[in-house]
Amino acid sequence: MLRQHGSLFSQVIVSEMIRLQSWYREPIFAGAIAHHIIDRNHFLRNDSAMSLDRISIWGDNSVMKFPEVAPVNLVRINPEFNMARFYGIEVQPTLFGEVSVLRNWGRIGTRGQSMMVTYEDADHAIAAFQKVDRQKSHCGYVRASA
Repeated sequence: MLRQHGSLFSQVIVSEMIRLQSWYREPIFAGAIAHHIIDRNHFLRNDSAMSLDRISIWGDNSVMKFPEVAPVNLVRINPEFNMARFYGIEVQPTLFGEVSVLRNWGRIGTRGQSMMVTYEDADHAIAAFQKVDRQKSHCGYVRASA
């Protein structure tokens, strides 16, 4: 709370704050914002099957339903060639209902590099995940021990 002092400046500040607070509380202001947002939304139909505009049903959460795939950590170590590499692959959902395959690779002991490829559905993402896993296993990578 502000104390009202005898100065005209503090009285003006307090009265201005009270005026602004009452202006923000008016329902007309909130209605004007909602009307402004509705006017700017020119889409007449939903642009995807998992749109934020669709009506949700209790218990319906199709965005978060995807098969659990355990992350894979691979290593390739060959002291003869001074080779110590790691490769990590995992599948993660995005906030927009898509599924991403995250890949991380590099020399053991470094941060390495990362890449993320996003797919529209879990089936394509899991197929890509399994393809990369097969390719790396074929090149000599083995599962890292826990």
